[in-house]
Amino acid sequence: MAVYLVVLTLAMYFGTTDPTGDIKRLLMVWAAFGFALAWGLAGWWYQLPWRRSAIFSGLMLAWVGLYAIGTVHSDFRWFSVITLGEFFSLAVLYFIASQVYRTAEQAARLMLVICGAAAVASFYGFMQKAGFDPLPW
Repeated sequence: MAVYLVVLTLAMYFGTTDPTGDIKRLLMVWAAFGFALAWGLAGWWYQLPWRRSAIFSGLMLAWVGLYAIGTVHSDFRWFSVITLGEFFSLAVLYFIASQVYRTAEQAARLMLVICGAAAVASFYGFMQKAGFDPLPW
């Protein structure tokens, strides 16, 4: 699987005007699908109860629904379908997170991981700007 991801990444990099954006969108959709599949199978196997989602679930579903209606009537249908897929993937990730993270401590640890990843990415950006790129693309 790792080899496939490397080949896919390199193949897509030269064939698009926004290579990093396309790769991020692809990984987001795969993550949403994988997490939803894992959560669904774990819930079925272990008979886990579905928690009522947080406050924003209804708003998120309404937003995705309105965007789906807009996609049907759009003059730029394929671009709208891609963006609808992104919004749907984000809604799935939000739903899975609302099911998995139950306490404030768990949410705080998630935020710590996100902030740590942002710090590493920022440090890498500063290194590139200074001319010390450890991964010359």
